[in-house]
Amino acid sequence: MKQHLLSSIILVLTTLILFSCKQEKSEESKIAFIKKNEVHFENGSTLQLGDSLSKVYFLIRHAEKDTQKMDPPLNEAGKLRATKLTQMLRQSWLDAVYTTLTARTMMTVDSITQYKGLVNNIYTTSNMKETFTEVAASPNINRVLIVGHSNTIPPLANFLAGRTHFNKTIDEKAYDNFIIVVQKKDSTKQVYELKY
Repeated sequence: MKQHLLSSIILVLTTLILFSCKQEKSEESKIAFIKKNEVHFENGSTLQLGDSLSKVYFLIRHAEKDTQKMDPPLNEAGKLRATKLTQMLRQSWLDAVYTTLTARTMMTVDSITQYKGLVNNIYTTSNMKETFTEVAASPNINRVLIVGHSNTIPPLANFLAGRTHFNKTIDEKAYDNFIIVVQKKDSTKQVYELKY
């Protein structure tokens, strides 16, 4: 009887520990804001991107969309996410913003481009590699926000990272992915998969 009770207590404690670790990890990956080369998370922790950086690319899928229309705009949840994106990036340095020519991607960045006084640069799937090869070579564009789609952001992140990091597209129901590709001055690159 005591052995059974002890086993049950151990099982409950193990489950609680594993659950709390899982919760902490998911909270840690939710970005609160980005300031300079630091990513601050909602739980108070930070991620240091480093000091000797030459390029930083922020890649996201557009915010939630209306599913009833051709070239759908953002729905209410998408508008709230676009507002959150602006609040998150207010203290960050941005040199350029790139989106595809769709209502949902452009609406995702409307607020941040206005706040930062930037124009929205358009890229297409057919000129994507050419566009971002030019961005990578530009000495004037070092911090870039790129908004795309569930099937374009992973291959673009792979291209910018110079290796295959993502093997699949973003889940159609996921709108909270926030990928950071960092290129250091020594040309090494890192990829961070986060949430916002």
